[in-house]
Amino acid sequence: MEGTSHSLLHECRMAADAGSDFPTVWHTVLKGHTLVLGPPIQQPDGLEIRLISGRRIRYYSASNRYVLGWARRAD
Repeated sequence: MEGTSHSLLHECRMAADAGSDFPTVWHTVLKGHTLVLGPPIQQPDGLEIRLISGRRIRYYSASNRYVLGWARRAD
C-alpha cells in the first residue's frame, strides 16, 4: 500500500508540474482513485485528501505542492 500512496503522490506532482491546477488534479487523478476516501478537507494551511492507507496527501496552494503524510487522529 505504501508504494501505491507514493505512486499517487507522484501522479499529482507530475500533473502539477505540467501546469494543472488543483481542481484539474482532483478531477483527473484523485477523485476516482480507489485509495481516496472522500472529498478534500480544508485545513488552515491547505487541503487534505485522506487515503484508505491512513496516509494523506496535502496540497499547498501557495506553492502548488503535494506532500504525503499521515492523517491526523480525531480526538
